[in-house]
Amino acid sequence: MGLLNINTEVTRNGAALLHPVGNIDGRTFEELECVMDDVYDRGLHQIIVDLTHVTYVSSAGIGVLIDAQCQAQEHHGHIILVNPLPCVRNVLDVLGITSVFHVVDTLDEALAIPIPQEHPS
Repeated sequence: MGLLNINTEVTRNGAALLHPVGNIDGRTFEELECVMDDVYDRGLHQIIVDLTHVTYVSSAGIGVLIDAQCQAQEHHGHIILVNPLPCVRNVLDVLGITSVFHVVDTLDEALAIPIPQEHPS
């Protein structure tokens, strides 16, 4: 068992919902990258990350989230961060991440955010 466990499911509106548990740091960020890659390989680009049980996020973890957001946006998707603990929210705020992502307090709020529609070129 790794230092970061991530359960994944698909929501009723077709978004990938990730439930990481543990720290997202220099020792575990690759686990999150692998899960994100798997989600994208399944054709899912609307991603909700439930941070309820994430107790720490380092710059490496933030980097994974930013890269994932860029990839999602390339496919008309987005990433929503849900319920970060105060210590994690502080990191997000200090780094200005809250201006890049939707950050909400509940899963219901995340599910209420419309999924962007892909427009033909």
